[in-house]
Amino acid sequence: MKFIRLKNFCNAKTNKLTRTLKNLNLDNIFNPSYTEFDNHYYISFRANSEFEPELIKSYFIMLDKNFKIVININLSNLYFKNYGIKKVNDPKIYILNKSIFLGFNTGTNHDGNEIYLAEINKDMPKPKKCIYKKRMLIEKNWGFYTFNNKLFTLYSLCPLVTLEAYSIDSDQIKFRYYSKQKTNNNFFKGLTIGTNIQKINDKYFLIAHEKKFLKDKRIYFGRLICLTSTNNKLKLTKIYPNRYIHSLRSLFGTIKKRNINLISCTYFSGFYYNKNEDKIILSYGINDYDFALASIPLGSMI
Repeated sequence: MKFIRLKNFCNAKTNKLTRTLKNLNLDNIFNPSYTEFDNHYYISFRANSEFEPELIKSYFIMLDKNFKIVININLSNLYFKNYGIKKVNDPKIYILNKSIFLGFNTGTNHDGNEIYLAEINKDMPKPKKCIYKKRMLIEKNWGFYTFNNKLFTLYSLCPLVTLEAYSIDSDQIKFRYYSKQKTNNNFFKGLTIGTNIQKINDKYFLIAHEKKFLKDKRIYFGRLICLTSTNNKLKLTKIYPNRYIHSLRSLFGTIKKRNINLISCTYFSGFYYNKNEDKIILSYGINDYDFALASIPLGSMI
């Protein structure tokens, strides 16, 4: 089992982005989702609120090419005030049909949770609840993507299941089963959806979360996986052997924990491919209390 320590992969851009986040008046920033689009940088993340330090809120910022913040939104406050959504957890950024979207869930509770997809623009419209009749009570990450301008989502990796949107209205999107990969589940064992899906040439990549147990405690790593498409149906074709972590020290976790069942977690939220540099920028959380961005050559990953 080979670990790739991502703390060793930084450059001028990731350093500037990190300083920008560190200079925000927020504590314990974690689980950032980063992308670039239309000459701007976009980051969503979670953090302890400036005015309510006991609460974890979700945020979204947009920066220009000089790393100046031009938009800074407290998503949790905005979506609660405007639309009555009480929790905004695990926000992830998606580029869908040349527009910025944000996927998120409403946390964990006994009554279940909801998955939302929200367009990000100057009007900050109402997020659309994602409906799938056969979904589980609690779900965290769906991997939204488009084929030929039609909306789909990667629903699970074990087994690999995709859904298609068949009805979209002002406040909800209805999904139905679209495809399932028929293969031995051991091929997928322990893998769950992590980052957004990124198309590179004729293949699709994302960082999945690999969960390992030590007695009843969990450790999470990142694994690069490759998908291909046949007739708009995704198929998992390769799981790369390396495990991605922040550092060996981070594997031991922290004394203070948000989740008592967690030993440690390198939680991947963003995957962006810079074609000009042929590099991947990975954005991820470290043990629910910190974050990092890493720039790593694509060739060294595949």
